[in-house]
Amino acid sequence: MGLRGPKPASLEEARRNRARVRPRNVATVAAVGVPVKRDGMPEDRAAVWDEIVPRLVNKGRVGEDDGPGLEVLCGLIVADRLGEKSNPGELFRWMRAFGMVPDSPIKAKDAPPKNLNNVEQFLKRG
Repeated sequence: MGLRGPKPASLEEARRNRARVRPRNVATVAAVGVPVKRDGMPEDRAAVWDEIVPRLVNKGRVGEDDGPGLEVLCGLIVADRLGEKSNPGELFRWMRAFGMVPDSPIKAKDAPPKNLNNVEQFLKRG
């Protein structure tokens, strides 16, 4: 395989050279629809769902296909609130996937504060 040449210095330069590129850290598809809460969801998860999902829908960060992922996130938040030993990295990854931490790939006008220490700080924001 031969050399491919120098990498472009910027996204604009790559586009000028007609390279097929996608910008990093930008959601490629806008969220559509509203996720539906599953019947039979445990009460504690349902309460967290009612707390966070309307805000995420209003910000355009979730769509109708995000229900299962949101249920997992709600379960992790419940475990965090109860102080159960859980994997904090997994909670962070799910929060990041739904735009709840500062470095999320979803760019929104209303990003959480940079000093986000735990779930409760995000949830208390109005």
